[in-house]
Amino acid sequence: MQESKDVAQYYCSKRGVPVSNLVGVDVPESEHILRPDYESKMIPPIRRTVNNLRLSGNDPAILLVYGIPLRINETDKTEHYKQDEVLADSKVREYRRLVQQMGRDLEMLIDQGVTTTPNYEKQNIESISTPEIIKSVNKTVIKASEYLKKRVPTASNQEAYLQTVSLLFRITGMSPMAQNIRSQILSMDDQERSIFLRVNNLLKYNAILNKQLTELQFFGFTPEKAIEVSTIIRFVNGVIGELLFWEAQQKKQIGEMTSASVDSELTLVLAANYQFSRWLLNPFLVAHDKLPGIEMIRRKIIKVGRLDAPSPAIAKRMVDDAIETENRGLQAHFI
Repeated sequence: MQESKDVAQYYCSKRGVPVSNLVGVDVPESEHILRPDYESKMIPPIRRTVNNLRLSGNDPAILLVYGIPLRINETDKTEHYKQDEVLADSKVREYRRLVQQMGRDLEMLIDQGVTTTPNYEKQNIESISTPEIIKSVNKTVIKASEYLKKRVPTASNQEAYLQTVSLLFRITGMSPMAQNIRSQILSMDDQERSIFLRVNNLLKYNAILNKQLTELQFFGFTPEKAIEVSTIIRFVNGVIGELLFWEAQQKKQIGEMTSASVDSELTLVLAANYQFSRWLLNPFLVAHDKLPGIEMIRRKIIKVGRLDAPSPAIAKRMVDDAIETENRGLQAHFI
């Protein structure tokens, strides 16, 4: 659209932006664009220019002008999404049963073959809610942790001791163990700490996986990545974490939303395999400042603005008005 190009060139001339930074895209003369057209016609040239500007040492921002669509239309669910729904239902049933069974096995190990938790004896897993199962297992995990603290492995109890440790690790993942190691490190002197960290890689692996999980909070994931994501969660948070993950995927089926603002979607132009459905968290909130790897995540987000109006003439006038206000200052009367 020539009018769109005119507005872009006008902005460049007034703001001193190199014309080489302009990116032309083949889009419909409409406020809406289909997802396939957005991905094939808008993303490649914009991503290429943004990457080139970054390689030149710049911190680019995207300014959309008059004529660029506002909204990406809702898309039909792909085969991957349909398969993901079936998979999530199946995994929730599987992991509820697995968490219940592992909690029962752990209780029998530490109570000499006896189980006293009613939820472990229920055969119909559908009659117990996920929170009830997890609450029961967490109580058993606490008992097992206390059990291990009071016992030193010997020839007579070594097998039961190791089985208990193994079950605890599989149920809760490496996070509790990493937290325990961090507590131990605090009581070490510098030399002991240095030696310990050189030979113990658990904290390093836990940190790497937690950074991956942090990134998933902000970019989400596509359905074909669900199994891979669940594997990371199992390492970090055990089968309890994996059960909660699949239950969250199951609930996402309700009210799935794939439409989006073009402006907000372009903030993720450098991200690969991000989630199209529903909302994603804003990594720039102060509440996220201390999350592992947050700065790397923020660097993947591109600033996006829009210069738009009912007509090209008004869009150009907005540029002039902004410059005049910057030069003369803004004065007004408030009541």
